[in-house]
Order: sequence, then structure tokens, then C-alpha cells
Amino acid sequence: MRSPRWYAGKSKISATMNPVWWEDLSLISARTLVIAGGTDSHLPQDQIASLADGISGATLVTIHAGHNVHTSRPDSFLAELLPFLAR
Repeated sequence: MRSPRWYAGKSKISATMNPVWWEDLSLISARTLVIAGGTDSHLPQDQIASLADGISGATLVTIHAGHNVHTSRPDSFLAELLPFLAR
């Protein structure tokens, strides 16, 4: 189990990111699926939501599995991903 100190350090992700990256999200024109891992993820979920909001027409899905959604809950991950890719 990771310590609260480890998680606290990870919650500062946006502070270390180049602000231009956030501004450039609006330039993405491809259909985009953003899969969040829920509250068990070390990534702040409000930042994942902001990322999805910054991409026009992006679809945000939360699968409560932590950070490694694709390995922790592969069936749920594929249930979201495959229909998205088939559209």
C-alpha cells in the first residue's frame, strides 16, 4: 500500500505540466475517449475531467479501477473502448 505522502506528491501533476498543453487541447479534432480510473487513481479526477472538457466532443468514462484501468479491469476497459473504436 502506498503512503499518503506518495499520493500527495502525485496530486501536483498539473503544477509541473506546461500550461500550453492545456491550452492546446482545443486543437485536438480526433474523436477522443478519456478513461479515468476513479478515486483510487493517483491522478486527480478533476484534472482528468478538465482534460476531457478541453477536447471538443471528448467522451469521459470513469471505471473505478485505479490508475491502470486496462490491467485492473480489462473487461470493463474493453467494454468502453471497443464500441468507441467501432463508431
